[in-house]
Amino acid sequence: MNFLAPSILWGLFAAAIPVLIHLISTRRTQRIDFSTVRFIKELEHDTIRKLKLRQLLLLILRTAAIVLLVAAFARPVRVGYFPLVGAVGQSTRIAVLLDNSATMDGRVEGTTLLQRSKTLALFLLGNLEGEFILDAYQTSPFRRLTSEAINSEQRLREIFELIKPTSRPDNLWTAVDSVVARSDQEEALAEPSANRELYIFSDFPVTVPEGWQLPSQNDWRFYLFPQPSLDNNLRVKSAGISSLLKMPNQLLTVETLISSSGNDVKKDVPVQLFFDESRTGQVVSDFDPDDDKNFLFQAFAGEPGIIHGTVEIPEDNFVHDDTHHFQFRMMEEIRCL
Repeated sequence: MNFLAPSILWGLFAAAIPVLIHLISTRRTQRIDFSTVRFIKELEHDTIRKLKLRQLLLLILRTAAIVLLVAAFARPVRVGYFPLVGAVGQSTRIAVLLDNSATMDGRVEGTTLLQRSKTLALFLLGNLEGEFILDAYQTSPFRRLTSEAINSEQRLREIFELIKPTSRPDNLWTAVDSVVARSDQEEALAEPSANRELYIFSDFPVTVPEGWQLPSQNDWRFYLFPQPSLDNNLRVKSAGISSLLKMPNQLLTVETLISSSGNDVKKDVPVQLFFDESRTGQVVSDFDPDDDKNFLFQAFAGEPGIIHGTVEIPEDNFVHDDTHHFQFRMMEEIRCL
């Protein structure tokens, strides 16, 4: 739960006013002459008890009324709140930036992060009633897919289907700059919009560059939709030949570094070495969370020429770092004077 106007929450101190009035009134006693005390016991067990209960209930209602009134003015929202749900119009411009870089091809519960983002964006925008202006962008390579008035969920689906996963980096904050600049250009050529919203769907793999500021004179509201982290991921960080002499019939040494992320212990993971698509080595190991392990393979490469090597681990939630390729030249002989 969050609040769009949290400063108004200071008004919650006013909820103490009914409590103070109640405490003060209980201290004040009124003296009344009474002819007999015969009925005091009956009043104590019946009428007085009901009166105290009624006063307590009234105190609770007065306090709750003040709390709810202050909370209403503070405008409470849920995490992930979409402020434009309901009726909108062409005075609203919504820019959507979908990250389709390599890291968004990771899988959570059998679905890629990119597909999860598309589904969420379609759900949010599809619930809007009326027509609004949509600027749709992708990050890799940066491209604007459309800038048009939208009033159909089917059209939204067609636009998002144009965004395909890539193996490129995202350059996310450069893309944000470009989105705002291009949308501002559209605003200058047409009637300015009353509302400007930018929705970013990404796994946010990088931090905001130091000194970065939004290059716009217009008021933009940002809404970030981060993706869950990948709990099951092993990565081949590096692999290559460490031997200085590379000749036929000579045992070569291949060094590789494997990194683990997530919270689970991974058991019996095979790490395989291939030379020209022929498996020449394998080791099986366990990986703890946030574990890095070096492995040394010794193998024969075969005939002279260009040798293509590959270190491979089983597929996991992110397949782009499960294989590392390298190559080297095998000399036929070394001649020395």
